[in-house]
Amino acid sequence: MKIINFLAIIKKIYINLGLKRLLVYKLVWVSYKCFKLFKFVRLSFFSNYSQKYSSHHLVSNSLFKYHEIANFDFKNRGKYLKNKLQVFSKDFSNYSAKVSQDLIKNSNSISLFDTYRKNIFDEKRKYEKKKIISTHWYNDHLSEKNFNINDKIIYNKGIDIKVPWEIARFQHLNKMCIFAYLNKLNSDYDFIKFQILDFIFLNPPTVGIHWLNAMEVAIRGSNLSMITDILVAEKKLNEKEKLIFLNSINDHLLFVLDNIEWSPLSRNNHYLANIIGIMVMSYFLPKDRYLRTIMKFSVEQFFNEIDFQFYEDGGSKEGSTSYHVFSSEMILIGLYFFKKIKSNGFRFDESEGFFLSNFFNKISFIKNNSENITVNYKNRMLEKVKKIFFFSKLLLRNNNSLLQVGDNDSGCFFDLDFSKDSLEKKKIHILLSEKESFSLFYIIKNFVGNDFFENSNNKPCLIKKNKLKTCSIKDRKSFFIPFNEKVNINKIKLYSFKDFGLYCYIHKKFSLYVICKSNYEYYNSGHLHDDNLAIDLVIDKKNIITDPGSFCYTSNSSVRNKYRYIDSHFAPRKLGCRQKEDGFPFSFSNFLKGKVLNVGKDIFFGKISYKNCIVFRKIEILSTGLKINDYCSNGKLSNYEVLDNKGLISTSYRVLGKDRIIQTSLK
Repeated sequence: MKIINFLAIIKKIYINLGLKRLLVYKLVWVSYKCFKLFKFVRLSFFSNYSQKYSSHHLVSNSLFKYHEIANFDFKNRGKYLKNKLQVFSKDFSNYSAKVSQDLIKNSNSISLFDTYRKNIFDEKRKYEKKKIISTHWYNDHLSEKNFNINDKIIYNKGIDIKVPWEIARFQHLNKMCIFAYLNKLNSDYDFIKFQILDFIFLNPPTVGIHWLNAMEVAIRGSNLSMITDILVAEKKLNEKEKLIFLNSINDHLLFVLDNIEWSPLSRNNHYLANIIGIMVMSYFLPKDRYLRTIMKFSVEQFFNEIDFQFYEDGGSKEGSTSYHVFSSEMILIGLYFFKKIKSNGFRFDESEGFFLSNFFNKISFIKNNSENITVNYKNRMLEKVKKIFFFSKLLLRNNNSLLQVGDNDSGCFFDLDFSKDSLEKKKIHILLSEKESFSLFYIIKNFVGNDFFENSNNKPCLIKKNKLKTCSIKDRKSFFIPFNEKVNINKIKLYSFKDFGLYCYIHKKFSLYVICKSNYEYYNSGHLHDDNLAIDLVIDKKNIITDPGSFCYTSNSSVRNKYRYIDSHFAPRKLGCRQKEDGFPFSFSNFLKGKVLNVGKDIFFGKISYKNCIVFRKIEILSTGLKINDYCSNGKLSNYEVLDNKGLISTSYRVLGKDRIIQTSLK
């Protein structure tokens, strides 16, 4: 079986690259592995830290106009200063940790010659004397277990690596830093600086759980850039601290470049986060020829990924609305820095690619196998950005919650609005529908221009009705869901996203979403659910039928599969044809493709096909309610396991709400 899978992978790469590029890629891959082995051996004798910057006269580049951010209520500031945080939980947990001497001794023994690291330790000790307590960077409070520094991702043991990863993104420290800046709270800066110095000391580059994933490193490096930007502007870093912070950002940048998550099989939000992180860090750090080269590369890849990762209708090819919103926020940030680079006069001549000319360099291979950024190509991608944002805006349900089709890990790249203290950190779907306020989102929005947020090219889409084909029906089941009062069906707005496979019926009294996906790519299926022909319905701001999210990833595959598969989705299936569950939590091999047969603003008719059977779903929106008829052409319909599912909706990652998936009587 492994041989068959290997051959399938080679075949897929061959289809994507062609024979010549496939052979070159294998040479690049071997060269890359040898290079990593060389670096591993080298780091056994020398410092893990790059130590690029040593001059005290370095000038970084400001990222945002922080003074334009409106002050906000930070009622939990006192808890943050005691390391009490809400991480994938409604409750605050204490993440304080007095690091044992054994851990410090073990950390110091990583390199016998690392005097630079000892300097970091000396700077950190200054704040320990002020009795500031460090953060436990390896703790998962949900399982009450700790990771060891050299652990990998652990599956099915209850412990969740996303918990310490979330803390190590520094987003809570970023919020504290912005608040301290707006309110001149100088004492808070000491807490923030100590936590960062503590992390840099205890987590040397490439070592430990916080250097397993280039996306996490890119997000952390970008938030560290924002924090450092403020501390430098406010003159809150001494000369040694400034160099430590700048060198750490450079370490993050180098790690992302060395471990970039590009694949000839497929690419997803991870690679997009890599690119946006490279844009942010290369823009912020003091400029040199190498950084201009990297910045140019990131801009080119930014446009390539808009093209590659999003359908023409604006939807993300990952098939998850939550990951679409996550990627949409990153597109907004990337657009901001693209405009900022352009407005600040950074010019790239042909020689700027000199440092990427190595034939066996992975970055060079990516660059040479990407689309050239012509004016027409760039303009087409910028037009697609408008569709991406519009798609995000429509994912706001009638009760102002996020539509969760597919997976949701509730993460973000930057917190776009510090005033909204929610466990769901993605916010663009809400912010696009609100009146203007002075959050980070609106600073970015105003800079890039309002043209990207106009809906003139995204009018409600009505697909021409076709005659319904008759078929041999062996089984039928009907459901009726009443409205609380009669609605004017002429006021319904239908927005169809055929490529993504989502049909949005929007009315001031309700929101109805119907999933019918026909596009499928196995190597990009990690966040899909078995949800074709499922619906999500909110009436008068109350959940009626809800797509329940994903709750967890690696900690418990049984629970993960419970939320991924048909047990948690109100959709018709053939009896006895339950899809086989994947053993790996981030693949989805048994996908039932859907097809829309008829759609209008008061009707939906679609199907999924088995080998010897077709299952249909017809939805009619009446003034009095929703009429649903499901049909099976051969055999019987399933018993709708979701009707007996007493599980609660996962309102955000690892958090359960009060409502069940089905909040009405359907039997």
